[in-house]
Amino acid sequence: MTLTAAVLLIGLVQRVSAEVVHVQTVCRHGDRAPTEVYPGYEHLDHWAMGLGQLTYKGMDQCRENGRLFRERYGHLLSQQYTPDEVQLVSSSVARCVLSASAFLAGFFHDLQPEDVFQDYADQDKYPDNFPVPFLTLDADSDYYLQSSVTCPAHDEAVEEVTSSPEYVKFQARNQEFMSRVCQLAGYDMQHWDTRCLTRIEDTTVCDISHGVALPGWLTEELRANISRVRAEGRSLVALNQQVAFHQVGGGAFLGLLVQNIRDYVTADQAGTPVTKFNFYSAHDTTVEGFLGNVQHTSFTANPPYTACIVVELHKTNDSFAVQTWFKNATGQMSLDPIRIPGCTDLSCPLDQFYSATEPLVTTHPEESCQSKNVLLVLLVTSEMAAITVIAVLVAGLTLGVLLFLLGKSHANRRHSRHKQHYQPL
Repeated sequence: MTLTAAVLLIGLVQRVSAEVVHVQTVCRHGDRAPTEVYPGYEHLDHWAMGLGQLTYKGMDQCRENGRLFRERYGHLLSQQYTPDEVQLVSSSVARCVLSASAFLAGFFHDLQPEDVFQDYADQDKYPDNFPVPFLTLDADSDYYLQSSVTCPAHDEAVEEVTSSPEYVKFQARNQEFMSRVCQLAGYDMQHWDTRCLTRIEDTTVCDISHGVALPGWLTEELRANISRVRAEGRSLVALNQQVAFHQVGGGAFLGLLVQNIRDYVTADQAGTPVTKFNFYSAHDTTVEGFLGNVQHTSFTANPPYTACIVVELHKTNDSFAVQTWFKNATGQMSLDPIRIPGCTDLSCPLDQFYSATEPLVTTHPEESCQSKNVLLVLLVTSEMAAITVIAVLVAGLTLGVLLFLLGKSHANRRHSRHKQHYQPL
């Protein structure tokens, strides 16, 4: 056997023997009603549960998503439900909370009441669809899953991109089309922009999913062009690295995932109980923020319902590696590999993963979200304050020297007169 063949064989054995020991995933919610409809929309009565709410179809999608994850990663968990092994967190938005519940119903669908809580007094009375607890993040401080916190740095990054020559050209190239479509949808002139197309496309996706009739002007060709313009705009703005870094799913969320990995490795080495499966229920913007931050920009369409980012920690003997995937389909575990910038391979050795993600994470999002202008003012103010202090010190020192010299001069004159008066003849 040649040396090259031996090396390849060793590498193959190592890959085969590696096992997944820890999984983290953030998933978009399931099918929902439109969050906001365009002015000329005529089917509001179809969405009886209200705008933005998860539909029954969405519940089924999330339940199926849970089953898919259980099938792939169920071997990580104990036969009995063990709270310490799983951590489940949702955005506080209702459609994500309900999606999390449906996901858990699918993920734990095969467990029997006696597998849930062994110390439950009346197991025969425990419900078949037993509730599994999960947490929600406070909307007022959620920098991770939901775009609810004001982030001036994100707004400034968006403004910088939309003021760039490339975006101005994109806007000019498509303005006539946007004006025509937005006018057909009932928008007044001040709203003839990409945000109008977003509302039209989102509402149309929801309508088609539920068999709601589309208006005559919204032809298949027009819908294709709306999607094309939206995808181009998304690639310029939402998938811009600086925009995505400050977006939910971006630097703060990646920092959370990295810390979870550090915690797992520390606990594993110490032989203490540790969480093996972290699930986050969130939004398309969360998935999009992750993709943009790590510059996985080949996928420019809006993430579909139940799309997920999956981060797997693999262990081979005593070494760890990280693999990252994009589940970009509804109803199937279709995984596209994501190579983190700075990682030489999909399977990224742990130390290399830490180094590669360091410039992509923030552990203090409330600070990184501060306006650059505010930081500049603080910097200038600090510099001016320092200059003022130095000036005061210099002035004080100068005055002290002058007073010292004047005092010395006065003493010399007195001493001179004294010597002349008493000098022996």
